[in-house]
Amino acid sequence: MQLVSRTCYLVFLLAVLFSGSSEAQIPGHPIAGYADRLSVQPGQVIRFMVSSEAPQYDAQLVRLIHGDTSPRGPGYREQELNGSFGGSYQGRLQPLENGSSAVVADHIALDLTGSFSLVAWIYPTTPDSGTQAIVSKWSASDRSGYALCLEEDGSVGLRFGDGTREARVRTGASIPVYLRSETAYPVGDPLHSSLWLLAAATFDATTGIATVYQLPGTAWPNHPTAGMASAETGVHAVAANDLDLTIAATPGLNDAAPSEHFNGKIEAPRIYDRVLSAEEITGLAQGRIPPDPVAAWDFSLRMQTREVEDTSGNDLHGYTRHFPKRAVTGHGWDGSEMDFKRAPEHYGAIHFHDDDLDDAGWTVSFEYAVPDTLKSGIYAARLRAGQDEDYIPFYVRPTAGTATSEVALLIPTFSYLAYANGFGVGGKQLLSLYDKHSDGSGVTYSSRLLPILSMRPKLSGKWEEVSFPHQLTADLHLVDALGFFGV
Repeated sequence: MQLVSRTCYLVFLLAVLFSGSSEAQIPGHPIAGYADRLSVQPGQVIRFMVSSEAPQYDAQLVRLIHGDTSPRGPGYREQELNGSFGGSYQGRLQPLENGSSAVVADHIALDLTGSFSLVAWIYPTTPDSGTQAIVSKWSASDRSGYALCLEEDGSVGLRFGDGTREARVRTGASIPVYLRSETAYPVGDPLHSSLWLLAAATFDATTGIATVYQLPGTAWPNHPTAGMASAETGVHAVAANDLDLTIAATPGLNDAAPSEHFNGKIEAPRIYDRVLSAEEITGLAQGRIPPDPVAAWDFSLRMQTREVEDTSGNDLHGYTRHFPKRAVTGHGWDGSEMDFKRAPEHYGAIHFHDDDLDDAGWTVSFEYAVPDTLKSGIYAARLRAGQDEDYIPFYVRPTAGTATSEVALLIPTFSYLAYANGFGVGGKQLLSLYDKHSDGSGVTYSSRLLPILSMRPKLSGKWEEVSFPHQLTADLHLVDALGFFGV
């Protein structure tokens, strides 16, 4: 104890060749942006979000005609147009705040000022990557609230404070990290070790004793992840705060982003406003659920939504942030059913990642009401700050129910999203469906609500010594040809 203050997979590497851009990846990309929609029709409004390291940047409406800079073709061509948003803007840096979690709004029932118990099933995938919150309402700045977490040593711990002092207790039983075979997989790629654990902690305000438990889902003698620790903390109350309760992260202060993100699966987190006995904790690990929780979230419910449902009767429902993976196998999955819809109780876990991101959430920098006179085609907001440049493409379609040509061009935006920021283009914060999360699991979702650096003109793919246009740059060859033939 411590008292302290998909489309087909192409085997190639993308080389992003932005003209005049000093950086080609995020983080470090000096100017980048995205729009709130991919396609728009006359009369609609499209909004643009921009992050710029420079104090000022220029925005210009352009029609993209030919996106390939190769000297073997006609060369890059764009047409500058008078757009209502054209002009200079004050630059501001807008960060990418990766990491998924589940959030429950602050409620008086969650202000556990006296005795309490916290429990959850966990499947940690990077237990050696520092402190990771499991269930948290903790504020280090004023030593208030509480948190069940993985500590720096990879063991289950408890943190809480009375507003003056902070108490910390951990089991000290570090969860082992397993690596994949050097011959079958890249060295150091983490292997999900199938270690489901019941993490639990209790605090007795009368005695000041805090106890933490770490019980493996499948037990055998001398199991390396089993542990329990108890200590007199000298603390006899918990200070309340107005932070949201957060699952799989520590809530941020003053609207800051959450931190201490959990990597792995969490299932059935529960909170009690009393001390669960050791027998009750052991029984819970065996499926005997103690009654009368303050909150009991069942992730097998509403799996098709962003909502997390509290089954305690106190209506402490929440929502997921940055789209963690749902409908994944839980601690009770036995392999008898492969369809989560047929046995949702076997798929009651959520897989959280410290690099999940489904909406950058940047502030709107400018917007554009598309006039009736703008022809259908591929356009972009061109951004320039000194020698740095970026494009935010968007696609103008005819007004619904009308046709402006005998030829319809279908833009493959699903393919753009499948390859979005792929093959290292987006760095470690902007991942594609062909990337892996930091814990080695595959990326499941792609989003348009963040910079898609691969959906840009002037982009070339490279395989060995051969360079070639890819995705939007390649499709602009067709757009240019259609324009040449007057279509």
